[in-house]
Amino acid sequence: MRENRIEPGPARRDPGGKGPIARLSALAATQRGLVTRAQACGLGCSDRLLRRLCDRGAMDRTGRGVYRFTAVPISFEQEVLAACLTVRGAAACGVTAMRLYGFDPGKAVREQTPGPDVASAAKRHQRRGSAIVVHVPRRLPDTDLTTRAGILVTSPVRTLIDVAHVVPAGTLERFIGHLLATKAVVPRRLQRLAADLQDDHRIYSRRGSRALRQALARAGVDTSPDSVLEHSALCLLRLAGLPEPKPQWRVHEAGRFHAVVDFAWPECRIALEVDGFRWHSDPGSFAHDRRRSNRLQELGWLVYHTTHTELEEDAPELWRQIRAALEAVRSDEGRRSLPLRCVGRLECRHRLESLRPGSPEDPLNSSRRRSSRSIDRMSLS
Repeated sequence: MRENRIEPGPARRDPGGKGPIARLSALAATQRGLVTRAQACGLGCSDRLLRRLCDRGAMDRTGRGVYRFTAVPISFEQEVLAACLTVRGAAACGVTAMRLYGFDPGKAVREQTPGPDVASAAKRHQRRGSAIVVHVPRRLPDTDLTTRAGILVTSPVRTLIDVAHVVPAGTLERFIGHLLATKAVVPRRLQRLAADLQDDHRIYSRRGSRALRQALARAGVDTSPDSVLEHSALCLLRLAGLPEPKPQWRVHEAGRFHAVVDFAWPECRIALEVDGFRWHSDPGSFAHDRRRSNRLQELGWLVYHTTHTELEEDAPELWRQIRAALEAVRSDEGRRSLPLRCVGRLECRHRLESLRPGSPEDPLNSSRRRSSRSIDRMSLS
């Protein structure tokens, strides 16, 4: 027995694919398998045809006046688009907009929102029992809207203002770094936002404006980090209370350029490299990183390496080691008290200063002293 199911595509009774079902499926292909009742009626589909498609399992109803072709897999983006189509003139906002920009705010933040967050200037709320969370802002100009993955969403700056009082300070700061690293917003625009938070009463009187000002100040909106992972490491460094490092530091010695390190404390000759699998996994990059690390060790640098997994699972231990190294270098003992281990991410430099020719610990100098003492004893005898 043939299964009684209608898939998106040209209908059997529509030669050439020009019938209402074919037009409906073509429109759904551009909207993640979703269509509205008004769109279906505009393409010549009656309510009776929509009910028949639903009865046969080809479509199902996801919201008020919104239908989905069941052959299309369910996704987060489809759920958000269905919410925007359900609420008239709605755009994704808040935590939902953060996720559309490719940022994961964390499980705790996601659990605070039972459904998609949408903003609509129309005075229309969802029906009781609906999972859609509708926000009705006083102002929602077109300049605060953009498209992401084919979905109408609030702009990055407007999203920052909306979520400032919802997410923790660390999450907000990481989201700023994510927007900068993915080029969703330019540093100049965030600098203008920081100025507006001081001057524009419509912004600085909103909830979360103080937290947003502090996050922008800590994030350092003057430059963009090279990767999202590097900005996450920088945020964790600041939260751990470590001294502010120099990002993308160029190492010069005797007027010659040697390398660029992700983060550096140049006065202590200590560096932190954040190694992402995408850019450091191939054999050529791996060999290049080892040569560069060896060259930095020869110059007297202490180089730490970290990865995404380590930042997620064992970051406190890494910060403890870096703090101990910084305190050791700045102490009276200086670099002689640094460990000579080279385990995992820690690539310690050698005590080059103590091994220079003429120093007390130089092996050649020690042999010369022993030879001179032998000659002295022979001359005395």
